[in-house]
Amino acid sequence: MAKQDPTCRLLMSVPGIGVVSVLAYVSTVEDPARFARSRSVGAHMGLTPRQYQLGEVDRSGRISRCGDTLARTLLYEAAVVLLTRVKRASPLKDWAMPVTRSPCCGPPDIACYRGPGSGRHLTSTYHDGIR
Repeated sequence: MAKQDPTCRLLMSVPGIGVVSVLAYVSTVEDPARFARSRSVGAHMGLTPRQYQLGEVDRSGRISRCGDTLARTLLYEAAVVLLTRVKRASPLKDWAMPVTRSPCCGPPDIACYRGPGSGRHLTSTYHDGIR
């Protein structure tokens, strides 16, 4: 199924993304046109930080973990592979490396797995490939 669908083949061109990851992502997102922005896909999958608000206290916590657990786990694994195993240059890796080195991030690979999800939403929506 994934090899016959042009959208799935396009998404599998991202380093670290395989058939299982693509099928989990496509089944979770279903219709990319229902999301107004790529950021909305991250919220749908539970990749946005929790907000703690009480009086004057306003803190951001860890990710909310709402949404599909399998798709979120596979995005995390794809981010780990992209950061540690993939040796060739890629625009996504070039974007992720400085983000993971910033002092506000927790573990280095958690910060960047929202990036592949957003990039895949853009490629699903516009069918122009990852640049």
